[in-house]
Amino acid sequence: MLRSARAPYAKENFMLLPILIAVAVGCLMPAQTTINARMGRAVKSPLAGTLIAFVIGAAFLALLALVSGARLLPPAGSPWWMWIGGVLGTVSITLVIVIFPHVGAVETVILPVVGKTITALAVDNFGWFSSTQQSMTWQRGFGAVLVGVGTVVAVANRDSFAGRKVGIQWRLLGIVSGIIAAVQAALNGAIAKAQAASAAASGTSAAPTFQSFISPAFLTYGIGALVLLVLVLAVRQFPTRVESVPWWAWFGGVVGAGFVLGMAYLVPTLGTGVALTVALVGQIIGSFAIDQFGWFNAPRNTVTWIKLGGVLLVGAGAALFQLF
Repeated sequence: MLRSARAPYAKENFMLLPILIAVAVGCLMPAQTTINARMGRAVKSPLAGTLIAFVIGAAFLALLALVSGARLLPPAGSPWWMWIGGVLGTVSITLVIVIFPHVGAVETVILPVVGKTITALAVDNFGWFSSTQQSMTWQRGFGAVLVGVGTVVAVANRDSFAGRKVGIQWRLLGIVSGIIAAVQAALNGAIAKAQAASAAASGTSAAPTFQSFISPAFLTYGIGALVLLVLVLAVRQFPTRVESVPWWAWFGGVVGAGFVLGMAYLVPTLGTGVALTVALVGQIIGSFAIDQFGWFNAPRNTVTWIKLGGVLLVGAGAALFQLF
């Protein structure tokens, strides 16, 4: 009887570890953006800097696939649109890297949340990209409103960053990056389901596994590296000079791959809504720390109480949206 009475307590303690992991994984996103931006400055080309990160990230994921025996490509006969996730991921990540020097780490996190929320409402409501259809509820609608209000509060009283005026175009690009990222996430989910269905047809488990999420992550980085290479060659934005950079500047791609794979573990463990919400908390914590202390050679930007309140509203809105 005593063991039975203590079982729920043990389970709650066990779930604490994935929640802590989710916070840590969320911190990887602003760190990746800052590191990639640093590499872009070092090679005097944001495109070339992003290309370096994508090549290293793709090589890291290919090595993981080799070790784990995972497939790198979607199953034969998969819909054509599954292949564009890599292109969308490239565009989204590149936009984030481009806007970071103009708006700072905190806005780089919260602006895409607006785009993700708007897009997720449409994807969930209509069941696009083979996603599970979820009807609109008042909680989700109110959560979306809080995200919008919180974003306005966070950025309304901030006209400059690092000595430069913050243009509306950079904030709009941040929202667009979130829209693109939400579509890519839906495509990645469809790829993972296709991988799981293929595994089930061969007699193994039908549940998404760590191996099934390597494929969409590799497509993001592999196809992204090819797209970026073409862009670098087309616009002739080659590195003009490679400065001496810290060793960590070469690991932006690995950090980004760690975020993708971390979420692959957390979504089936905690559930999609809880995993995304807790990871957002980690993103906010990481972005505050980077802005406040200037980590990874980022420009320092003191976090005000008004901005903190706005970001908390964004977090509360995202929680309502994801959990209901």
